Amino acid sequence: DTLGMPAVAAMQWNVTLEEQDVYTVDVYTTISEKPETVLDKLNSEEKISGLFEKTLNHWEEYTDLISIKTPDEEINRNFNFWNKYQIFMNFSFGRAPSYYHLEQGMGMRDSFQDAFGMIPLNSTAAKEQILRVASFIFRDGSPSDVTSRIEYKANKGIKVDVPLWMALATCNYLKETADWSILDETIPY
Repeated sequence: DTLGMPAVAAMQWNVTLEEQDVYTVDVYTTISEKPETVLDKLNSEEKISGLFEKTLNHWEEYTDLISIKTPDEEINRNFNFWNKYQIFMNFSFGRAPSYYHLEQGMGMRDSFQDAFGMIPLNSTAAKEQILRVASFIFRDGSPSDVTSRIEYKANKGIKVDVPLWMALATCNYLKETADWSILDETIPY
């Protein structure tokens, strides 16, 4: 919806299958001014299967960076896939504008904590996050009330522990990556 209203979709298929029959349904979701251009790219079973395989490969590569193997398959599945997926989703979208976050911004502490989880999965994105959020600290060391990925006039916040989270996230980044160049970055207050 171009007005930003909540989107809803409802689908129903009434299918009667005989023994050995197969019925396949492909459902597409997209945010696009011209969804038909997306559908044109998926106009055959081979293209759909190829895209599905590409998606599976992406997540397999992403989640295979660090893995555990225990006798408990549920713990393995939770750690090796679901936790990493949740870290990615929260890092990428979880601090997006909402009714919950003050003035549609993201909390600094939350954003530094998101970087913590992302370091072993995507250290480049974690570094960018640390530097971006660090730019919301005032010259006197006071933190902003929130951060934002869009233009935002920062106001001083009252949470005095926020600069500590910057130090913790940066130290963890250094420990995990040995990329000391983050300390050479100049960030305007």
